[in-house]
Amino acid sequence: MPGWNGLEVGAVLEDLAGVPAVVENDANLMAVGEHALLGPGVQHMMFVKLGSGIGCGVIVSGALYRGSRGAAGDVSHVRASGAPDITCSCGRNGCLEVVASSAAVVRQVREEGRDVASATEVLELLDRSEPTAARVLRRAGRATGEVLAGMVSFFNPEVLAIGGVLSQAEPFLATLQATLYDWCLPMTTDGLTISTSKAGTSAGIIGAGRLVLEHLLSSGAVDAVVSDGRAAAGQPTP
Repeated sequence: MPGWNGLEVGAVLEDLAGVPAVVENDANLMAVGEHALLGPGVQHMMFVKLGSGIGCGVIVSGALYRGSRGAAGDVSHVRASGAPDITCSCGRNGCLEVVASSAAVVRQVREEGRDVASATEVLELLDRSEPTAARVLRRAGRATGEVLAGMVSFFNPEVLAIGGVLSQAEPFLATLQATLYDWCLPMTTDGLTISTSKAGTSAGIIGAGRLVLEHLLSSGAVDAVVSDGRAAAGQPTP
């Protein structure tokens, strides 16, 4: 967000509240939550959240991969081929978000003459076999598949989990999967499982709980508690 770059939000919250704080984006939380359900047998996975925005959390060797500045997996602002010349929330034009987010899908369905106000209403049109909804969702699935193909080829995950409201749309998922198979080498996709999220709407909550536990039980946090306890008891800190 403008003006927030470089701000250590977790440290600010800890100072204000006097308790440990963990700050993470929603897609990363969902990736951690989904991985918790899949278990340690899955070491490499990606979780793509398709909602008002698009996010991607990446698990590498069983751990959340954030990159050098926490921006790993930010596929929402990768330029999509054939994207309309519409300004994205980031200020640039042609990002995946303006083609394949739920807000973009609603906008495109409205532009084609259907009066919808939400992605849920688009899915209702789809249930009634409305061709406009299916066409727009396939277009969004193709754009998403093209962008994700680069990440799948780079990270070579075992699992690609799809969450968010658009994950319920079969034309979207089928086109995304077909595009990935078309754009990636077979050795990349032969062992790849593409599925909707097993954790569903609970993925983010599960992930948040897991990260909080990891933070509280980390060696640094435990050492700090022990040190504070010694200080309170008047004992020397080793």
